[in-house]
Amino acid sequence: MYAPGRTVGKRAGWLPEASPEARELAQIAADAEAERDPAKSAGLYRKLDERIAQVGPYAPLFQPAVPYAFRSNVQGVTFSSVWGVDFWTVSK
Repeated sequence: MYAPGRTVGKRAGWLPEASPEARELAQIAADAEAERDPAKSAGLYRKLDERIAQVGPYAPLFQPAVPYAFRSNVQGVTFSSVWGVDFWTVSK
């Protein structure tokens, strides 16, 4: 996730303690993840995206919309928008 303190936020060195805006975004992200109502959750994620575009240290240009699934006993499945699934790393 692109929020402060989350996977991509950490890679960018963006932690919730960085600023009041970062704390606000971290809270919106936590609320969105905890929300069980799909419509409310979608609204919170939309708010998060819009706010990141305003105050974030980066702007995602695209996010691939390629869903994929695999069984829990399959390991090494990773997806890349460039080459898809690297089947060499997949094992059971």
